[in-house]
Amino acid sequence: MIKDKITNLQNKLFTAITVLLALITFIPISFAQSINNNSILFNSNSQKSLNSSFTTSENNILTNDSNTNPSNETNQKNLVQLRIIPSISDSNSSAILTYSLKPNKNTEDILTIHNESDYNSYTFNLYAVDAAQNKRGDIYYKLANQEQNAIGSWTNFNKKGLKIFPNQTLRIPYSIHIPQKITPGTYQGGFVVELQNSSNEDNQIKVVSRIITPFRVTIPGRKFIELDFKNFEYNKNPKEPLFNISLSNSGNVILKADIDLEIKGTLFKEPYKASSNENILLPDSSINKNISTQKLPFLGKYQASAIVNLYQFDTNKNEYIYYQTLQKDIEFTIIPYSFLICLLVLAIFIIFIAVKRQKCLKKIKENSFTHIVAKGETLTSIANLYKINWRTIVRLNKFKKPYTLRVGKKLTIFVKNKKK
Repeated sequence: MIKDKITNLQNKLFTAITVLLALITFIPISFAQSINNNSILFNSNSQKSLNSSFTTSENNILTNDSNTNPSNETNQKNLVQLRIIPSISDSNSSAILTYSLKPNKNTEDILTIHNESDYNSYTFNLYAVDAAQNKRGDIYYKLANQEQNAIGSWTNFNKKGLKIFPNQTLRIPYSIHIPQKITPGTYQGGFVVELQNSSNEDNQIKVVSRIITPFRVTIPGRKFIELDFKNFEYNKNPKEPLFNISLSNSGNVILKADIDLEIKGTLFKEPYKASSNENILLPDSSINKNISTQKLPFLGKYQASAIVNLYQFDTNKNEYIYYQTLQKDIEFTIIPYSFLICLLVLAIFIIFIAVKRQKCLKKIKENSFTHIVAKGETLTSIANLYKINWRTIVRLNKFKKPYTLRVGKKLTIFVKNKKK
């Protein structure tokens, strides 16, 4: 009957909606609006030192760069076990070697290379190169055939085809000469031990293994520190929400930035915190750092703060010392549009069912009449009288077992075509 069909339709619709809601991922497509882009400065005497390792891949030459020495005793025959000491006066220091030289001055020193392997001999080229930095903030070292504008051109030694035998130590003198006209500041480069590897058969790609020891040269003069906190924004990527922070070092001092991210808002009892530390900025370089926020709720209004603790490289102490703190704030709202679409679809289904039900009830009312139970009548005899199923009478009149009829009871009877 019509009422039975309504019930079945309603059950099917709710089942479909439940499956739909279970399958759809709540994608927090959101929008962000920046506000209060103010810088807040603080001062402190705190300080911290840093050592770094870097890699590079450039100009159709794949480089496997390392500035660490292998210490694992397993598979020693397959390990490159060369230890590089960049200065005869700096053999036990863990900090990056730094020279302080005036324009048109030079210094001489000795580079020590020790082969700690008991099995392997190595043939290598030895040279110095400039350091550079990409937009991700990675510091890499130029290749020997690239143009060298600073340390790579100031350092005088270029040894090719050197060979070192097991447990042998080589001491190689070098000199650094600073040109007359040079801008004051701190420059970074590296000593490179380039192992001689074979190329592939078609000679289109050359694989180069390099061991790099970084060092710095500081040219005395006016110190100019300027960090531009260019951008702080919320990335709406639904798969991996990110906060993008852009920093630019326009000065002549190497800087280190420790970035702290703090988020407050609707569904956070305690502020959500994340960080990106040890971000080195060479002079005249810019970096873009992305901080992932996987634990963000799927909806709500929030405020995010990016706090950048800035450190400058002190050539006298050969370490980073605290300089200042910069901060930017943004507000953003996360709106889960897919979830809202599901709710809208659910609401449309409910409205559709309600309208359909009202139409069916109206039709039932138009095609129903009252039957008064007479003596001797049963549900079966009344159903046979009107050629309907006795269960329809039970459901329509909300009978309960044992479905007892009494004389004079008024029953609502529904037929498809009521005779007028």
